[in-house]
Amino acid sequence: MNEVIEFLDLYNKLEQVLKGRGSYYNDRYESPVLRYQNSAEGKRYREEIETIRAVRNLLVHVPLMDGTNPVTPSPSLNAKLREIVNSVQNSKTAIDLSTWAEHLITATLDSNVYDVMRTMESKGFSHVPVMNHDRMMGVFSKGTFFTYTISKGFNSLSPDITLAAMRDLLPVRNHSSEYYEFAAEDTSKEEIVQRFDVSYKRNRSRLAAIFVTRDGNPNQELLGMITPWDVLGDKS
Repeated sequence: MNEVIEFLDLYNKLEQVLKGRGSYYNDRYESPVLRYQNSAEGKRYREEIETIRAVRNLLVHVPLMDGTNPVTPSPSLNAKLREIVNSVQNSKTAIDLSTWAEHLITATLDSNVYDVMRTMESKGFSHVPVMNHDRMMGVFSKGTFFTYTISKGFNSLSPDITLAAMRDLLPVRNHSSEYYEFAAEDTSKEEIVQRFDVSYKRNRSRLAAIFVTRDGNPNQELLGMITPWDVLGDKS
């Protein structure tokens, strides 16, 4: 295959694969390849992509000279572009990063608060989805317990207290010191990283966890949960 045709086909394929990975790469004012180049995921290819973008712009925007393209991509450049395309195609998604629902500690409104907290402590979980069948209705955390105790007083904490007593504090929008988001199972790893990164830069309430459903709809079946530690611990 002609090197120019192969190069442009690979570049277009890279654009389409990136666009298919969610809203992060569908900004109307910025090229998805440029976004990838400037992302944490694309960092290892940053210099190569700069060259690739320059060559692509010459091929697409500069007129032919005596019927000939101003540059011809080398076999090694095409090989590198093919490597990048394969890397993007095989990168992880939200469901790959998450702790699957069947491995999470979950609770219901009937769960005893102290039993849930003991389990959280022993298993190392900071956030427990509160479920109604396979749908998530809220989250219990140490912050929930603290907020309830401050507002109601220690006298309200009987040994038999259940999560039903904290019903108003459980919805994801009702947490004061942290917040939660939902993501579709095929959301790219890069978008997940970006969400946590934006939360960190806000320097206010923090994104404590991202819950994964099929399409990112909170009313769908819970498939998994991602915390910042899941992202930090993933080196691929």
